[in-house]
Amino acid sequence: MEYLEEYEPRIVEPFTDDYEVFTFDYEGVPMCFAYLGVGAPLAGAGFEEVIALGVKYAILIGGVGSLKPEIERWRLIVPVRAIRDEGTSYHYAIPSTYSYPSSLMLKMIEDTLKEEGVEYLKGTVWTTDAPYRETIEKRREFMRLGAICVDMEASALFAIANFRGVHLGAIFYASDLVSEEGWSARVYPDHKTRFEDTIKKLLRCSMSILHRVHQKRSYS
Repeated sequence: MEYLEEYEPRIVEPFTDDYEVFTFDYEGVPMCFAYLGVGAPLAGAGFEEVIALGVKYAILIGGVGSLKPEIERWRLIVPVRAIRDEGTSYHYAIPSTYSYPSSLMLKMIEDTLKEEGVEYLKGTVWTTDAPYRETIEKRREFMRLGAICVDMEASALFAIANFRGVHLGAIFYASDLVSEEGWSARVYPDHKTRFEDTIKKLLRCSMSILHRVHQKRSYS
């Protein structure tokens, strides 16, 4: 939580041992930050509990594996849809290929990033529960469906948000590389500094976006 120390975050208790939730104020707007865990089942359960606490607008942030070598590490990616290669989302939506972020949040994310001069890519994320089954064949199949990156939570959380009437968008940063030749961690000498800078950028952008959403909803 060192990235949010200046906002004096307060931990929400009682809460389960699997998740951490902190509340804080950003320019007069109440916000929270939650660690939801890795993988759709765990993150989905955590998201359900955060929603139960009253969250109505949210942004999913974190690292994703790049499926294209030309997408350099740390590049920001805004997903416009997610391929449902996990099980959790099927408890919230009828079977389909994709789940989608909130159109409101997607627009607010893009508008804010453009106005602040933050470069990003748009595309489809492939969500899977099985990172050790990110095979060449699956990579090819899902890239044909538009995937440029892979994660373990997005499609499930989009489905949960839609089911619960919550607005959820996402901003990712490109991390490791999943290519035809194999897997690369893409860890470089400046890794720690670039990671910290990227996390701070994601948090700053997310808070700015949510603040704008609050203003928009207040005056609409």
